Amino acid sequence: MIEEARTFGATEYLPVLFKGNGALDDATRKRIATRLESFTAIPAAYFLANDLRITRPTFQAELFKKEGLKLGSDDARYIGPATGPEPDAGPAGTSLKAFNEYAKTELKVERTDEYRSRQFPPSTAAANGGRRGGGGGRGGGGSGVGAWEYAANASPFNDFAYTSSITEVMNKNPNFRVVVGSGIYDMKTTTGAAMYLMAQSGWPKSRARISLYEGGHMAYTNESALKKFTDDIRQLVTGR
Repeated sequence: MIEEARTFGATEYLPVLFKGNGALDDATRKRIATRLESFTAIPAAYFLANDLRITRPTFQAELFKKEGLKLGSDDARYIGPATGPEPDAGPAGTSLKAFNEYAKTELKVERTDEYRSRQFPPSTAAANGGRRGGGGGRGGGGSGVGAWEYAANASPFNDFAYTSSITEVMNKNPNFRVVVGSGIYDMKTTTGAAMYLMAQSGWPKSRARISLYEGGHMAYTNESALKKFTDDIRQLVTGR
């Protein structure tokens, strides 16, 4: 299904969006809307009323709108009340707790300072004391240094040349390799975005590849995905 959707997006959907809604005849609009419904389960009527477009946050809110539910951002396999916290917040918190316990008891890592997840470069939210954007915050408990912000014109993904620093290292080190991992249920760093990044990177195909996992943003919380993820890391490190 992922490959089918990708092919549809590249060969049919993208050309239609490029032409613009006003340049399409009714038959074409209805055909594309019906195909979008088959991939998203969002009624074709929604796409016909919205220029054949839908944003990622809208998709999360729209799919179970009648039931008063929304999809999780980290993992779309989780759903919860539309006005409540992130549906996948519980599993994410449990995973972090389990890691801290593992680091302490198994790895014997003793640290007294607080662990804070963060991103680079700092987001607007971090600069403004952790103000959340339209899609919620991430990192640092959702406030302070490291908080993410998602809004129409405020995002940690705006104008950031992700591939440039890696390209520089690849040019200097012929043995440097890259594996881009992406969970198929991740609604923050989606598989399509990962595939697009890889296609636009210009990295040598022999030293860069993408791997998709049956999981969400933290795909390793899924046992089968954990095994595949571990195998990919071993292959990356050993070069085999």
